[in-house]
Amino acid sequence: MKVAGIIAEYNPFHNGHLHQIHQLKRIYQPDYIVVAMSGDFVQRGEPAILDKYARTRMALACGADLVLELPAKYATASAEYFALGGTSLLESTGVVDAICFGAECEDLALLCQIADALKNPSDDFTALQKEYQKQGFSFPKARALTFKEVYHLPDETLSSPNNILAIEYLKATKLKPILVPRVGAGYHQGDLSPLASATGIRNAIMQGHDYQTSMPKESHEILTQYLKQLPPVTADDFSSILGHLLLRYQAEGYEQFADCDTDLSRKIQNHLEDYTSFQQFAMLLKTKDLTYSRITRVLTHILLDIKKEDYRHIKAGVPYCRILGFKKEAGPLLSAIKKEATVPLITKVADASQLYQSDTSNANLKQTLQGDLFAAHCYSQVVAQKGNYPVPNEYRRGIIIEP
Repeated sequence: MKVAGIIAEYNPFHNGHLHQIHQLKRIYQPDYIVVAMSGDFVQRGEPAILDKYARTRMALACGADLVLELPAKYATASAEYFALGGTSLLESTGVVDAICFGAECEDLALLCQIADALKNPSDDFTALQKEYQKQGFSFPKARALTFKEVYHLPDETLSSPNNILAIEYLKATKLKPILVPRVGAGYHQGDLSPLASATGIRNAIMQGHDYQTSMPKESHEILTQYLKQLPPVTADDFSSILGHLLLRYQAEGYEQFADCDTDLSRKIQNHLEDYTSFQQFAMLLKTKDLTYSRITRVLTHILLDIKKEDYRHIKAGVPYCRILGFKKEAGPLLSAIKKEATVPLITKVADASQLYQSDTSNANLKQTLQGDLFAAHCYSQVVAQKGNYPVPNEYRRGIIIEP
């Protein structure tokens, strides 16, 4: 059995994602494709525009055979921990043997060379990177400049979010790498076209523009039906909740939260009187050496109560596989995972508490699962209030099974 894995957000699933799946099937010819997908909050440090169940249905309708949830503390983390979580989730199935990812760089050997250099950085590399950071450059920019000088590699290779993630995947796993060069608009581009980015499609959704040609027919139909009942979600929908929490922790500061250091904590405290909304505040805090994504991740960690101590066991990998959905014809795949998985397989959240009650030593499993449930319920509550439409909680949600 050949099984390939993809780490994704599908926020929403667009033509570029379909291209990746088609190319994976052409290149590797896997029997099954497993997707490790972010839940209701994504790596940019913002909520997904539609919930994880609708995005699971999109993935299954467009070529995936099984969708597993990437826990929130990994899904909202920096590229290194996001990649570590996604690769460990795929590996923990015991059956995935290859990982497919997209990147602007078409040279897999070069990406592997960079990944190896990052796993074992020289003293000169580390010292020079710190020097660039002292000069005011953000961490990603400082790293790119260091590579350009020390290894004589093009710094643009490390300026693309997709290239950065590809390198982190290669650092984190020994699964067979399958590179599919990215086509169409860039990660941050908002242009709308048949190969538009997820950013462009999200902008079109919020502005009421037509985005049909930018998505496969199946995922567009799922999105259309979803939006007839539930509203799209943005970071600003959480502004009141976040504002309350920022006030709650103002006196003691925010250093306890993941990715927040002393300087950023103090900056949040000093500018809190200027807070009006989630996105406005992130833009206010943004500087040359402090990226917008870094700030939104910290704000989301405050929102979801993800603290530094929650990352104590993060390098141990994802402590369970939670199934969001699968195709009926993927029965042999599920049977194999049940036999080979190195972590518990969760099919019903209501029964999941028995996992850590029977293994009280597994604090990582309990903390991770409870954090996921909190994030999902926080998201669902905002959706229900915004759309004036009741949304079932995680205990009443079933696995999505597609024909």
